[in-house]
Amino acid sequence: MGNIFRDDKAPYAIIFLMGIVGWMFNAALDSAKDLRIIEVRTVAGVDGPANTVTFYIANKSMVAAINSGRFSFRCPVPAPGQGVAGASCLALMPSINANAQYLGSKGFGGLPVPIDSNTEGASVEALVPPKSEVGFRFGLASKDVTLGFSYVLNSDDLDGDKSSAQVRIITPETAQPSGWLGKLDRIALFVLGNYFTVLVAAMGLLGFLLAIYFAVSLVVALFGTREEKTDEKA
Repeated sequence: MGNIFRDDKAPYAIIFLMGIVGWMFNAALDSAKDLRIIEVRTVAGVDGPANTVTFYIANKSMVAAINSGRFSFRCPVPAPGQGVAGASCLALMPSINANAQYLGSKGFGGLPVPIDSNTEGASVEALVPPKSEVGFRFGLASKDVTLGFSYVLNSDDLDGDKSSAQVRIITPETAQPSGWLGKLDRIALFVLGNYFTVLVAAMGLLGFLLAIYFAVSLVVALFGTREEKTDEKA
């Protein structure tokens, strides 16, 4: 195999690869404009004598806002013979005298979002700009209560520019996917969620290879010139 650094076509090949990488990422950006990637994590805590759970909901999308539907936090279904009929799994938090609290957002400003609660749990309007995170804290009637999370979309929520919306939800349970398809899915979500970082890294790597090529070519040319001068003197 010949030395790639002696091939005159090498720099053009690297530049061509840089163009291919840029095109691939631009194509990914265009195809992902309707993809909503939601990452959900929970933190347990207390508020005086009341147990609490805080849901942090992050929008990992590149350009798509979460601006339709509702986030639902549902109480577990009680086993037969357990629990009081019509009783909620939510409890008042003494510090605010309410069973639900909007904690604000990270990455953008905004007014508190009203949280509707009933005996079945709670729900709130889904509104999270891209690359931002919101938090919701709930008081629990028992430390053993586990609130379920879901993102509810109705047909009316998919009108207009949201008609082709795709939603992917990442929870602690799905954070470690099994099987190679699940791993590829996580890689794809990582690339989409870190588009510009990956693009800059890829372009930087190819640019580094191009710089290495020219540096080695210069060294080879200098040594070649010296060998020719030595032969002439001989």
